[in-house]
Amino acid sequence: SGSSAQTVYGNAGQDVTLPCRYDARYYGYLPICWGRGPVPLRRCNDEIVATDGVRVIRRKTQKYDISRRMRWGDVSLIIRNAAETDSGTYGCRVEIPGLFNDQKVNVRLIIKKACTYKCTYNNNDDNNNDNNNNNNNNDNNDDNHHT
Repeated sequence: SGSSAQTVYGNAGQDVTLPCRYDARYYGYLPICWGRGPVPLRRCNDEIVATDGVRVIRRKTQKYDISRRMRWGDVSLIIRNAAETDSGTYGCRVEIPGLFNDQKVNVRLIIKKACTYKCTYNNNDDNNNDNNNNNNNNDNNDDNHHT
């Protein structure tokens, strides 16, 4: 019946992780589901991904994934290439055996818009750096030949 809420901030165009964990050492592998909106009385609202405790068994799209540490009870939701439209509340339900035992976690996600002007500017910078690095590598190769 444990329920908690927290807020996660992310940037558009990047992957974000919404935390959800349970004690797998104590309970063993438990099925979980993530949905849009707070965790309802049963199952998950607008389900986006579900596991059987060991692997993902249902997912809405490839955009959603579960942490690779699922077997250790880390069932955090990974949203790939986040967009502003991904902002909102998400609910994680861990199906713990027994009546009303399920663990519920509600996470509020706020995605900040990426600044396009800044990005273009940074990319140009990166390209220049790459060129410099290549030049440096060539210099190093020359040094090696001399020895």
